[in-house]
Amino acid sequence: MMYEEKVDNLNREIKKSEESIILLEGQLKEVKDASERYEIFWELKELYEKTKDNYRSLEIWSDKKHTVKFYLNLIREIYYFEVCLSMLKDKHGAKKIDLRHFLNAAELEYFYFIIEDNPLPDIFFNSSFQIDGFFTDQRINLIFNNIINAQKNLNHLLEYYKDEEKHKKLFIYNELMGDLYIHLFCCIQQFNNENLFKKNSSSRKNLICAFYYYNLSIWHKIQLERLNPTTGFDGLHGWPSLGLFHDFYNEIGVSHIHDVREKKEKLSEKYTLSNKETVELNQELKRAIHEFQR
Repeated sequence: MMYEEKVDNLNREIKKSEESIILLEGQLKEVKDASERYEIFWELKELYEKTKDNYRSLEIWSDKKHTVKFYLNLIREIYYFEVCLSMLKDKHGAKKIDLRHFLNAAELEYFYFIIEDNPLPDIFFNSSFQIDGFFTDQRINLIFNNIINAQKNLNHLLEYYKDEEKHKKLFIYNELMGDLYIHLFCCIQQFNNENLFKKNSSSRKNLICAFYYYNLSIWHKIQLERLNPTTGFDGLHGWPSLGLFHDFYNEIGVSHIHDVREKKEKLSEKYTLSNKETVELNQELKRAIHEFQR
């Protein structure tokens, strides 16, 4: 009886959400104001997300397959997510948008397009958001572009906290920037072949940038430890590798590392920099630390 009641509740929730979706998508044909349209797009994104999750729960409780409905709602969630992010970028610029939005969108896209290998629907080709980029496969460009946009917001945060001289924030945010460059590096490594990659590989540049930000993170951590010798400072605990790029982090052996020093060491063991790269990297680090200390 409990299972039947749970299934009935889920079906009611799904029906309610689907009715709201029909109503809101109908309103879009009449609404012209950009702010009002944005509010409707975001509400649709959340309704499709809720309906998707309810279909997944319904599979568990009813022991019936709802895979098609799950994926139909997931791709609409992704679509409206991208529409909202495009509108926000046009209005405020990527640097003012919370990086978690970009990474959450990228996680959904990585699952739907890469892990499940679904095609890009026609509606995406007629949209306002960017699907061009480094790769001939626009599905990969969606993911790649979202990581780059997340970096724009993170750069904004790094500049702000550099002015505030906040070692703790800069320790964490520099580690995160290193992580994002590793995401880009691994993404290019995975998809860099003559059929998918349009331009000369920039994976080496992303790898060096990862080392740069990990080293800056370590420097700020050392300052924290000197100021607070009895306090331990853990890093990001694998975030945001959980889910989004777990396979990538497994590949380079850092998926369960909590210390940025160890993360950098593991990376150094797998990917050796040339003498020239090391010298140039150390020069850039000296400049960055000198600028912070002025």
